[in-house]
Amino acid sequence: MTRTPRKVPVSPALMLGAAITAAAGCGQPVADDDSATPAPVAADTDGPTISMSPIPDGQPLDTSVPVTVRLADPSGISNAFLYYRAPGTDYWGSSDFVRQEDDRYASEIPAAFVQHDGVDYYVEASDGSVNHNTSAWPDAGAASPEHFATEEVSGQFPYVATFDPPGGTEAWALEDTGWRGYVAGFDDGDNWHLCEDSSQSGAYSACHDHGSPYQTSPFLDYLVSPPIDLSNTAAADLFWTEFADYSRYAQHQLLVSTGHPNPASGDYVVLLDPLPVAPEAEGSWARSLHVDLSPFAGEPVVYIAFSYSGMWGDDWYLDDITIAEPTADLRFDDPVVEPGKTDPGGMVRLTIDVENAGLVASSLLTAVVTSPDGQVTVSPQEMALPGVAPGERVSVGPFEILVDAAHAEDVYIPVAITLSDDTNTWQDETRIQVGQPPVARIDISHEFEDDLQVYLGYGPPADPDLRITVQEDEGEDSSGTFHWDVDISGYASALPPNSTSNRWFLEVWDDSIGNTGRIEAFQIQIGGELYVCTGLPEPIPDDGTPVIVYIPGRPELELRTAAVDPAPAAPGATEELRVILNNTSSPPQGTLTGELHGVSTDIDMLEGGPMTMTYTAVDSSDDGTTGIISHDLPFRFRVADTHVDSTPVLFNLLITDEVDIWSVPIVVDVPYPVLGGLGLEIEDTSGKGATDSALEPGETTGLRLRVRNSGGLPTFAQVEAHVRILSDDGAGAYLEPTTAVLYPDPREDDGVSPNPETTPPSSSSPAPTPTLLPPGGPIPAGGGGKSDLLSIGVSSGSPGDRVELEVTLSDGTLEWMERRTLVLSETPWNPLTASDDPQGDADDYPIDFAAGTFRLSGSLLDMGWTSHATFDIDDTYLYGFISSRAEYQYAIVFVYGEARLYRWYEDDTTGIGYWYRRYSPPASLSAVQASDTQVVLSIDLADIGLTGAALFGGASAGACDGGSACDYAPDSASTGEGLTRFHW
Repeated sequence: MTRTPRKVPVSPALMLGAAITAAAGCGQPVADDDSATPAPVAADTDGPTISMSPIPDGQPLDTSVPVTVRLADPSGISNAFLYYRAPGTDYWGSSDFVRQEDDRYASEIPAAFVQHDGVDYYVEASDGSVNHNTSAWPDAGAASPEHFATEEVSGQFPYVATFDPPGGTEAWALEDTGWRGYVAGFDDGDNWHLCEDSSQSGAYSACHDHGSPYQTSPFLDYLVSPPIDLSNTAAADLFWTEFADYSRYAQHQLLVSTGHPNPASGDYVVLLDPLPVAPEAEGSWARSLHVDLSPFAGEPVVYIAFSYSGMWGDDWYLDDITIAEPTADLRFDDPVVEPGKTDPGGMVRLTIDVENAGLVASSLLTAVVTSPDGQVTVSPQEMALPGVAPGERVSVGPFEILVDAAHAEDVYIPVAITLSDDTNTWQDETRIQVGQPPVARIDISHEFEDDLQVYLGYGPPADPDLRITVQEDEGEDSSGTFHWDVDISGYASALPPNSTSNRWFLEVWDDSIGNTGRIEAFQIQIGGELYVCTGLPEPIPDDGTPVIVYIPGRPELELRTAAVDPAPAAPGATEELRVILNNTSSPPQGTLTGELHGVSTDIDMLEGGPMTMTYTAVDSSDDGTTGIISHDLPFRFRVADTHVDSTPVLFNLLITDEVDIWSVPIVVDVPYPVLGGLGLEIEDTSGKGATDSALEPGETTGLRLRVRNSGGLPTFAQVEAHVRILSDDGAGAYLEPTTAVLYPDPREDDGVSPNPETTPPSSSSPAPTPTLLPPGGPIPAGGGGKSDLLSIGVSSGSPGDRVELEVTLSDGTLEWMERRTLVLSETPWNPLTASDDPQGDADDYPIDFAAGTFRLSGSLLDMGWTSHATFDIDDTYLYGFISSRAEYQYAIVFVYGEARLYRWYEDDTTGIGYWYRRYSPPASLSAVQASDTQVVLSIDLADIGLTGAALFGGASAGACDGGSACDYAPDSASTGEGLTRFHW
């Protein structure tokens, strides 16, 4: 185990602590072990015997050094450490010795300590006696350590540094290449290092970044080569490739040392100050100038150093650093083509300018111009010219290039240029414009150009056949309308109107939150014909979401109708499904095919195609429809006969036009009657209109049943309820009769009541006139039913006794069973919704609604809201809505442990509503967390003017997605018009 280097006293023996307690053995630290180590000897006063050979000089730089010792002591070995440091320093690193076998122990000196000045080292060990005797090797330990010298392996001439690891190497750092960085100024921990974001060859380059405006002092850093052996050469040439950004803001130097590699040694001489960056290297990789190292020929050790100094300077990358025999280096200027373009049957003249940037002259040169295009003639194809001296510039040509009259228009013709002498070859490329080659034109308005990511291509954007980077964090930091002309001549075969399998796309996204912008125009010009993306401008989202537009435009499909026959769909029935789709954009490119896939698990038969679809263009329509997609033969499916919960079945219709695929969701209703939400009401019959809402001990009173049909079909017939008493805590409960008819309740569908805005609140408002029940019949879908009063009583009992009831509902075809509890002297709690709220729809908020219940005694209302999961109301909040109609009016808010009352106000002009807090709520308002999953909200309805009215309610909890609640109960409550009706 290697320990963190630290500064220790001159005698590290003072730092040795208690013995390591792990078991000793192969590969384990030194430790006490009864099976391998003798028992401590009390009379032992001598430290362990340490035997080892000195480490020989010439250890390779930056390479760990293994160390093996033999340790012996009658009392066994308690611990042993290897200490090491750079000579002349006070900082010792240490490593544990690990027992290998018998008395042999192993450790190592880490590579980071094996540097040019060599390494001081010593060994220290303690025995297992009660005295913990300590000895060292050499005897004086830290006062007079052993030392070994290091040796750096020289690079052979010629030498090339690519900074790339050998095959199979995983960990790779600058020091692994033989190069190293020396920091003489500000140290940001990452001065000269290896980079993977840009390189001329391979995957890596050596680089120095621009630093930070918060630096406290300038950089002064050196990138130093391994030693290069020039002892067997008479001349040497140094050159490299480089890449720089804003190079004018930093200072570069080139230095050479034939002594010590550390610039602090004073052995370096400056070759170039400043060291100019190649002009072409500003923003792209380019070849450097050539530096003559011949004055150092014959030296066995030569170090090259690149110096970087400054604050908030440039990004500088170096790659392919080469030291070799001097040669000519011919570099091409941009070839000159006159005239700039031609038509089929025309001719242009090509002239080439070259300069010798090398250190020696070239020999006699041959220039050859060729083209792979078989309809092009070059005359002459070859020219001879004399050698070019260092720094000399010459022109080659002109070459006449004739284009055949039958050649295609609107293309570029590639041309290759080759120069060669006796030993070297130089190549360049250009192209000849024929006609007007295709170009893609893009206009985007945006706050900052450099925040835009812009890509062009064709094929499916997720897996395109071509993807061109137009802009990627390299634009100006300014706002406005930005224009790009992208040369796409190399892809003419994929352009419209021949792009039936390759739709072109423009993909744009904004990588900085909060910016605004639009795609203003996207066009492709081929010769004199222009293809335009329709439907622009298109906003660019400011959240990093890509926006994609197309040429030709992509159809936009939406469902028009989905009709089943027979209708409505029913469990167990085989159905035919016909779908009609609207297209609101460009027409499809090929034949349309549709295939229906089932999403719901209870579809037990599906004949989903594929099916040929018919496309009919629409000349004009008010809703933007440009075409209609239909099919003659139907899809067929069957819903399992176990599907009796009235939920729809779901499908995906996959449409393709041989280029793109659309997924259109299809929802097919399968209505069914579903009874639930059974409510119990206690109504005294002892006096006219008298009610007390609770069954009292020894009392006989009236029991009314209420139920809701939450399904999509009416019940199949009139519903009867069969009531059975399961238990009564010995209170002697009885019921007469035990069977009742549930009549449709007209109050379920009215949603209308006196408006408290115009009706003065009064605790003495008369009760609503009783509605005569109809003679019977099915309970409608979405409606409710209620029974006549049953007689229920208890012959004795005490407050709090529980009467458990089982109610079976039947319409002659289906049966539903629910259980409810009456607590003596308490108003019954009844369900607020016909079915529970689903679990897992709360967006990870602690309150995930399960069910709502209520009880009403006179004008006193309690609402209970239960969560699927536990929560702490002190860390959450919940709205309980109360209204005289199915819209927001009041909310009791339990926010972080405090109950508040809010009133909903809506602007008559804008229709925008908001909650207004009442800072003086009525004394009847309360909110209590009744359990770790339930909150109970209470209020006297007379205090807010809701007595004598229909009553609606709901709840919401938390705030997610920018302010909307994390969960609603019922879910329709999020609209403000989806509150559910109370029964009472």
